[in-house]
Amino acid sequence: MDGTADTAGDAAESRTYSGPAFTSAVEDEFRTILGGALRTARKSRKMSLEDAARATGQVTNTVSWHEKGKTAIPVPRFVQYCIAYGLPPGALLDSALEEATGVRPPDTVTVDLEKLAQSGNPLASWAEAWLRNLPSYMQCRLRLTRPAQDRIAELSGWSREQLLGLLEAKPQFPQ
Repeated sequence: MDGTADTAGDAAESRTYSGPAFTSAVEDEFRTILGGALRTARKSRKMSLEDAARATGQVTNTVSWHEKGKTAIPVPRFVQYCIAYGLPPGALLDSALEEATGVRPPDTVTVDLEKLAQSGNPLASWAEAWLRNLPSYMQCRLRLTRPAQDRIAELSGWSREQLLGLLEAKPQFPQ
């Protein structure tokens, strides 16, 4: 490596990203949301800051600062948190990104499980079962990828469009 920037790679990346600009305000919001989700997960597992620090090999102040969104969380450390708390890293990042920017991963739907459970439609009992077992950081929302939508539709005997109508979910497609 000669220390020069890979501008061709940077240019290609900037052309493929169609979401909002990551301003410092969006970055601050993202850190705060992600830290808050980690704090909620830690507390739901009845772990103290000290327990979390021991489980992730860091000092208590660092855990606290990450949870408050005061400092960025390095990816390896984020994965350590997720392992310690039993969280899926990808889902947590997707959720924080959507909340901070309004951008969902392409071709996914987010289902409001509380609303669905109260709807009386054929998927209400399915939503109730999910609500009983849903990790607290997901806040009564379940994200379904396109393969998950297709599989649920196949198992239920509905078309994907019928399923989305019952879920009252609208997919977000790439721009």
